[in-house]
Amino acid sequence: MAKSDPNTQQRLNKIVEILGSGVRTVRNITYKLYPKLHGKALDRKYNTTIKDTVKLRTSGKIQFRQIKEVRTSVRDIKGYDNVDIFIKNKAIDDLSQYYSLNRRPAHIKPIETWFEKETIADDFEDVCGNYDIPTLAVRGKAQWSSLKKAADRLTNDHIVLYFGDNDKVGQQIYETIKDYIKFLGCECSHSVGVV
Repeated sequence: MAKSDPNTQQRLNKIVEILGSGVRTVRNITYKLYPKLHGKALDRKYNTTIKDTVKLRTSGKIQFRQIKEVRTSVRDIKGYDNVDIFIKNKAIDDLSQYYSLNRRPAHIKPIETWFEKETIADDFEDVCGNYDIPTLAVRGKAQWSSLKKAADRLTNDHIVLYFGDNDKVGQQIYETIKDYIKFLGCECSHSVGVV
């Protein structure tokens, strides 16, 4: 990490102190840093805190797991490998309503579907859930912990289908996600952007 100005360094040190060995959301850290702010002023500081926690995580000063993601996490629906495992874990009268075989062995390659808008999550989850395809709503600015988990999870065999807005910003979001995933050590070379 490049040498920071004294104010930035003081802020970074305070974040490390607030976190200790615990886990917090970026919003909670922001509230602790700026307890007297509210409204737009607090929102600006929240955006600064996002950048600061990225610096701290990518430099290794804090662990990725220490920042709790609230709104972006992969939804990984998967059927059961066999009915015995299902019965061992569930006591359900109507098996046909809750039980489905794992469809992933039929996939030619591991696949995930990512999309920009959280508002369309239900539509994607309905379709992808039928085929045991994990989904991730990255929103306008994907959170670093989610991207780090993806970088650790994805392999060179994975295919990621990305759906975003068909405009300049939508394309920038897709390109930024690809760059961040690569920066975080992902081997995944197959992605299809549908913007």
